Amino acid sequence: MHAVVSGPTAPDRMLSDFKAYATRSLRRNLSNLRRQRYWAHHGSTRYLWNQAGLIAAIEFVLNDQGKPMACYAHETEPEA
Repeated sequence: MHAVVSGPTAPDRMLSDFKAYATRSLRRNLSNLRRQRYWAHHGSTRYLWNQAGLIAAIEFVLNDQGKPMACYAHETEPEA
C-alpha cells in the first residue's frame, strides 16, 4: 500500500495506525487469512519538504507502480 498523507501526527504513528486499521479490516472480512502476516517489517515514511517532492510522490503512487488500481481523492468540504 502506498499513500500520500499529511497530518499533525508523526509519520511513524500514522503508518502504525494505517497498518492496524487495515489489519482489523482484513481479519474481519477475510477470516481465512487470520494467521497470515500482512505487512513487511516497519515501512517507509518520508517527509515531503516542497511542492516538487509532493508532486513526485503523488505521481509515483498514482502512475508509476504498474497496472492502475483504485484511487481515492480527498474531497474538500463545501463552503458554508
